[in-house]
Amino acid sequence: MSAPSSPNWPRRSPFITPDWRWQRVCQIVERGGYATRKRDGELIQQAVRCLRRINQAGSERSLGLVKRDFPDVYMAIKLEEYFSTAIWEIKARVLAGQSVRTIARALEQPTSVIDVYLKLFFDVTSRLTAKTWIRFVVLGMQHDGPANFETLLLWSAWRYGPAAIDPLLDYRRHVGESHDLNTEVGRQRAAIECSFLIHQLPSTREVDERLWKNWLYIDQKFSKTAESGPIGRVFARNVARIWHEIRQTTTPEATEQTQESSVSSPGMAQKHQAEKAA
Repeated sequence: MSAPSSPNWPRRSPFITPDWRWQRVCQIVERGGYATRKRDGELIQQAVRCLRRINQAGSERSLGLVKRDFPDVYMAIKLEEYFSTAIWEIKARVLAGQSVRTIARALEQPTSVIDVYLKLFFDVTSRLTAKTWIRFVVLGMQHDGPANFETLLLWSAWRYGPAAIDPLLDYRRHVGESHDLNTEVGRQRAAIECSFLIHQLPSTREVDERLWKNWLYIDQKFSKTAESGPIGRVFARNVARIWHEIRQTTTPEATEQTQESSVSSPGMAQKHQAEKAA
């Protein structure tokens, strides 16, 4: 899909990509054209000037002048250029419905930079209820194809809200490690890993049936396969163990320990201690 020629164009297109403004900026720069505030909007106009000066800069001093003249646009471009897990977190949080101010506070970034980044590269705020557009245009999900970690993270944030973001990012930091199933955070990482592996399977009838038959329990009810023989006893023992752990974590003392063990970074630990003190 080619970039739009008017700032109102995305409102009329069901196939517009979230980075339509950035596509427009690159189109203008590549063609040697210019942007106007009336036709393209002020942000695109500034981004065209900033990108053109970045391309022409021949020294660190020149780049410093560009950063001085276009601080927010420059930082947003560099944030996208040097792709990192911060980009995943920004996108996940906006898909979860969080405000620009909340996202900026979580990532310890200026609110203006996050606002410019989202408008240039991930303009989805006004269309979060457009389910088909989110699934297939924004997330690029396929009916029968495997999902990568970024897709799983963004889909989970959009589907389940902010509570899904930190556990998935924590798992990403510990991917490839063995998980201690005696701890809450270890079981959490193992569950996410299982979910990720399941999303790699092809979506066929045979796979769906095998997943269903091997599912441990659903609302404490077993399939006919699991009701008889040694399999039934193994599943029953696992379910009893799981429910025992759930009952243990419902006590105030266990809940407090679980919250402390689920903290995955020094910043989050400080935030938890401050909330506890308050």
